[in-house]
Amino acid sequence: MGVKRQQGEGDRQFANTRSVATDLPFSYLHVFAYSQRPSTAAARMTDAVPPAVIKARSQALAELSRDRRLA
Repeated sequence: MGVKRQQGEGDRQFANTRSVATDLPFSYLHVFAYSQRPSTAAARMTDAVPPAVIKARSQALAELSRDRRLA
């Protein structure tokens, strides 16, 4: 039996997160990027999300939060 490969959030998972955040009646989202911590299960994950993707995703969710606050 092979070892289960762990990876970071993929595009499909992020699209789901954004969809849920868009569909639910939030008026504010606190957005922050994941930061790796040594000696945790997450630190052993492979295929980490590149920093540029993390930044773009954070900005997209922060923009959604701003739009909600202004609405």
